[in-house]
Amino acid sequence: MKYFILSAALLTILSIPQHTSAHTITIDFETIFLDGEKGTETRQENFEAMEDFWSLYEGWQLVDMSEEKVVLRKSREELSPLSAMNGYTPLITKE
Repeated sequence: MKYFILSAALLTILSIPQHTSAHTITIDFETIFLDGEKGTETRQENFEAMEDFWSLYEGWQLVDMSEEKVVLRKSREELSPLSAMNGYTPLITKE
């Protein structure tokens, strides 16, 4: 139900009459790494339809949404670049 409501809201945001150009939206990408670090990237992109948006960010989880901004999150099963740069390596355990 939550995804239906969020999809309906995003459809409303991205619904554009035929005579106008694409809708510009700010997207915040949050990446949560195995060591708990969070990386954030912000981009502005243009979309003409909701299908375009969802097809590009299929593997991302929708966290928050407004008319101007969407926040997406993805968890990664690897150490953050900062931890890797400082020489840390993940522990590998055999089950």
